[in-house]
Amino acid sequence: SVAPNPSSGIFTLYTPQINGEIQINVFDANGKLVFTQVIAGQNSLDLDLSNLASGMYSLQLIGDNKTASKQILIKH
Repeated sequence: SVAPNPSSGIFTLYTPQINGEIQINVFDANGKLVFTQVIAGQNSLDLDLSNLASGMYSLQLIGDNKTASKQILIKH
């Protein structure tokens, strides 16, 4: 899950315990990759996207051969 949503760009991701790495991708409304990061598996992570413009984004998490997507809204 992601909280708070909408946000000014600072989100906390709550992920299930995953062994290994998690790749985080953020896409804008046009499908353009605007952020990517690889982290070690952990239960939560603060994600700073405050440098992105206001709007709707698609957050994608890839790990343990699984993919999850969530819509997030940035409002400045």
